[in-house]
Amino acid sequence: MSENILPNTSILDCNTVISFNLEIKSNIRYVGICIYNLDTNEFSLCEYIENEHFTTLESILIQCRPSCFLFLSSNDSIDDKRIKMILNLCEIKLEELSKNDFQSESIENDLNKLLKENNIKNYISFLNLSIACKSLCSIIKYLSLLNDDSAISKCTLKNYNINEYVKLDKAAIISLNLFQDKSEEKKKNANSITLYSFLNKCKTKIGERKLLQWITHPIRDLKKINERLDMVEILKEDSVTRSIIQSDYLRKVCDLQHIIKKFKLVTNTINDKKKISRNKNWCTIEDLVKLYDCIIVSKKIYYCLSDYQGRYRKTLENNFLNPLKNIIISFDSFLKLVELTVDFEEIENNNYIISRKFDEHLEKLANEKDHVYNLIKEHKIEVEEDINFLKGTKKIGTKEDIKLVECNTNVFLFRAVKKDINYIQQRKKVYFQVRMNKSEILFHTNKLKDLCKKYENILYDYNIAQQELADKAIQVACSYWEQVIKLSEIISEIDVLCSFALASTSSISSYVRPILEENGRILQMKDSRHPLLESNFLLMNNFIPNDVYMNKDDKRLNIITGPNMGGKSTYIRQIALICLMAQLGSFVPCSYAKLPIFSQIMCRVGSSDIQLKGISTFFSEMIEISAIIKNADEKTLVIIDELGRGTSTYEGFGISWSIANYILNKIKCFCLFATHFHEMSNLEEECPSVINNHVAAKIDKERKKISFLYEIKKGYADKSYGVHVAQIAKLPKNVIDKAFEKSKELESVENRHYFKTKLKLKNLENDQINTCNQYQMHLKNIFNVNEEKEFISNVKESYSALKEILNEI
Repeated sequence: MSENILPNTSILDCNTVISFNLEIKSNIRYVGICIYNLDTNEFSLCEYIENEHFTTLESILIQCRPSCFLFLSSNDSIDDKRIKMILNLCEIKLEELSKNDFQSESIENDLNKLLKENNIKNYISFLNLSIACKSLCSIIKYLSLLNDDSAISKCTLKNYNINEYVKLDKAAIISLNLFQDKSEEKKKNANSITLYSFLNKCKTKIGERKLLQWITHPIRDLKKINERLDMVEILKEDSVTRSIIQSDYLRKVCDLQHIIKKFKLVTNTINDKKKISRNKNWCTIEDLVKLYDCIIVSKKIYYCLSDYQGRYRKTLENNFLNPLKNIIISFDSFLKLVELTVDFEEIENNNYIISRKFDEHLEKLANEKDHVYNLIKEHKIEVEEDINFLKGTKKIGTKEDIKLVECNTNVFLFRAVKKDINYIQQRKKVYFQVRMNKSEILFHTNKLKDLCKKYENILYDYNIAQQELADKAIQVACSYWEQVIKLSEIISEIDVLCSFALASTSSISSYVRPILEENGRILQMKDSRHPLLESNFLLMNNFIPNDVYMNKDDKRLNIITGPNMGGKSTYIRQIALICLMAQLGSFVPCSYAKLPIFSQIMCRVGSSDIQLKGISTFFSEMIEISAIIKNADEKTLVIIDELGRGTSTYEGFGISWSIANYILNKIKCFCLFATHFHEMSNLEEECPSVINNHVAAKIDKERKKISFLYEIKKGYADKSYGVHVAQIAKLPKNVIDKAFEKSKELESVENRHYFKTKLKLKNLENDQINTCNQYQMHLKNIFNVNEEKEFISNVKESYSALKEILNEI
């Protein structure tokens, strides 16, 4: 495939497996899905009825980003092919399993062993999801969870509600440029502006992951959206608090997701001593200190937010202050453990060790170690004085003529500069050369050797004692991994909301809080702008804002016509992007925005947005538009751009007309339809719920040049100005001139047909017939010509008469 639809995985740690089970009954596709998160041991189940395009599956894959997809081949080869095509597009590993892997006879016993709460009666509702339970069984067998100590009695089970989030199809992901995909990563196209990169002002890795999760999971719950907007408004208005939280606190938060993995691994293998020994370096005292610092920072964030006493205080308390306070309290014992066991003075030297004061035996060994080390340093001074005596010099200041260096073989050696080799060799029986380098000589003495041996023995015992105490401290600390998950969740959300607030204040133009309605029938934006294009430094202060007003009753289909490059595509994309941002909980680039809650955003944009191998551009268009027609509902936002370019003009126009008419009268959802067929504007005459808009352009007739105004105005455009755009692209002058000549010729023929059609008298009233008869002979003379120039001349001369006739008709 030429493109894929999943985000750049460099910012993700995907550790999710999905199992998919399809059963077809009476031509209806019943799907059961199980999603398993290996990091949290969480099973999520759902069942639903799928369509022939598998758009719901596609949306779930976009949201969950699994590392592996378990699949049982169905009896329908076409369905299997479509599923594999989606997986290939997403670059997800496919594992085809046998029917035996999806047997669910032992599901109750298996869950009793795996779930934390081993009373299966509490999960009866999940057992009723028979198709999804088969998928769950396949994951248990595939991952051998019943033989995995990290899973036994540690799993949880929940429902995955597919209607909780806005469904995004693959075209929406790409055309709205939501995030950098894998193909762009391979091309090293890291400079492209995406919604993710635009909104990403996060200071933590966990915040970046949370932002990506939110972008792929726009929410439909109005209460949750408004709670996010409340927080963004708090942080937007109080820039000082936001700046302190971001600059002073959040930047000090480590990657808690990696800490969680390490803690969970130790906890799950605590009874396997060999495994703990093998993996002990996966979690260290340094990790405990990092978490300790995060908790201290979390306290500061809590106190910083606590000062707010505005109108959204209740939202702040319920969603952040109270949960954060409870989490911090739950870490009290952990904080005491770290403070009691860790040597904080050594941390300044980047040494993460157990404090000697924590254990008497450790303290004794540490004191012995220090004593021997001091003897080694004293011996070094003796050697230094002896060498200086041989040289006939004295030590100057604090300069060290002989240095003590660590060596793996002998623990410590003396090092001198090469010019002192003669003095060292004078005492060959005292100083034993070990190695000579380019500019230095390494040597030892018998006394140093004995001291090093003693030091090495004490150090060995000391390190064992350190490791034993560290392992115990780590084992106790790692039992807090579930609390760390909660802390990570709330800190990452604060980071994202701060990022939203900063993004809305960083723009030159204003951002506003959107007004959202559960079953809203109005889509209205004033001074709307494309957030990604506006942020481009080349367009700063030059982006033209535009309004939009649509309502479900009589203005739900917005047809936009006008010249190529005039801004039609940008306009419809920015409206969809603003609607998406609103359901993320972000402020939007408008001066006013009133929006409904959308269930899905579906796009048919561009002629080859997702080019499939072996499939023509036009057929690809038809597949995408078919998915929209069959799956869109009244709460869907549909944007369609330049449909029908891959076939003849008449067929393309016919398809565009019929699809627009179907969306208008059958689906009855909000739809923005940008088209180069300006004849589409006639749909307004047939259907009252259509509104026509066009992108404005200024034509210099003498120079045959076009200037784009990028303004959306009411009414329709009667031309596409394609030749003018070709002129901008610097096609050869003779080609442009010929194009102008041919287009005028075709337009004149079209105009003749239009006038003749208008003058048919069969259905006219008597008074209209009398009026037209007065000019009938005159008009026959106008059309009774063979040359184009003569026709144009006659029309100009009789313009007033023609205008009067048409008005009468």
